[in-house]
Amino acid sequence: MPQHPNRHLTDQADLLYTINHVFLPLKLPQGSDHSLENDLALSQAIFDAALAFSDQLPSDKLVLWSSSLKMLRNFKDSIRFSVMSAKEVESQVNSMDNNDVLVYMIRAQNAAVVMRKLESETIFESFEMSPDPTAVMGAKGRLICSYPGPAITVPDTIANDATFHAELANFLACMDKDVLDAAPTRKKAKSTVLEERDTTHPRHITKLLTSILRGLGSIADVPRIRKRIGDDVLWDSAKLPWRRSPLWLVIRVALQTTLERGALGRMTYKSFMLFFMARLTTLALDHDLSNNILHFMSAKIARRLFKLGSSASPQLSQMISMVTGDVRSILEERWGSVQDAQQVSPPWAPENLQVLRDAHLSLNTSRKYIHQVLYNQHSSPQRSPFDPSHHVGVVPSSRGSLGIVRMGSSALPLP
Repeated sequence: MPQHPNRHLTDQADLLYTINHVFLPLKLPQGSDHSLENDLALSQAIFDAALAFSDQLPSDKLVLWSSSLKMLRNFKDSIRFSVMSAKEVESQVNSMDNNDVLVYMIRAQNAAVVMRKLESETIFESFEMSPDPTAVMGAKGRLICSYPGPAITVPDTIANDATFHAELANFLACMDKDVLDAAPTRKKAKSTVLEERDTTHPRHITKLLTSILRGLGSIADVPRIRKRIGDDVLWDSAKLPWRRSPLWLVIRVALQTTLERGALGRMTYKSFMLFFMARLTTLALDHDLSNNILHFMSAKIARRLFKLGSSASPQLSQMISMVTGDVRSILEERWGSVQDAQQVSPPWAPENLQVLRDAHLSLNTSRKYIHQVLYNQHSSPQRSPFDPSHHVGVVPSSRGSLGIVRMGSSALPLP
């Protein structure tokens, strides 16, 4: 049975933001809608869905899923403020147990860092959060990207040191707020202006931090995933363009790579994504959203269930069937209301008619034509005299009769 949807997405603006960035419907905003409040709403919605998803799993998998829950909770806490707290990061790193995962958004550097605690080492992974807009607009279809980027393993003799934890937390917190690269510029109206629509190169994380950790450890050989990135750059009379939420990408990459390397596997990740999208669809029904959005959401979750096939649990399949059935019922009810309204004849109220005003025609460019029609002032076409330049001659016909030939033209025999 479907769980009650996220209680935090009570505001319709927050819900529309989440739907736009999760479902990527056909009609999207034409300007940036990013804000800290929207990020918090999205991260909270995912965490609440992960809690509810526990009911979909058998008891022997709940312990494995709890690691992902802990990762999502820590991630949600790390983005509560516009500037990352070094103390909170240090506390989370100190609290890591074996098989725990931490993920951080380094917002000023357009990069994400994933830490994986193993029995005798800690693996540090990094990748770019928001692709370069030139690559997004230049791609035919969707971008195909590999995640994560560089990966470094650091032994526990260093990774468990308290000084290392403090320095790492301080480095990440500073990088989260410090703008180190000079902003790109462009020419506009013969003057140089800052180009704020470009994304920051993640080199200070993917290269600088990687190089520092490489001096303490070694390159890690980790499994990588390929994702088709559905992104866009939409801009119309706005300061900044609309881009798909980097937070949504970071969570998906961290969650998918974590589940695929464990016993839960890829199907658990796909099932959770479908479960989360179904909860959003249920919430969209409660907010009475437009027909286009409801149909798009229903079609998308139905297609995801079809692709899962027999891998989807009966409980999840029943949930999707109920949600899509509710959407269909509402759309049919709305269409029936439209049909009923169209069948009713308009009321006849002649006293409300304004014949003179409604019959007034404005023909501003037809005055000359109307004047000519009314007064019959059409000019008759002048006839030019016919004066042929050729001569007529008579020659014997091959059949013994006479034929008329016009010199300079084809012969025309007489009957």
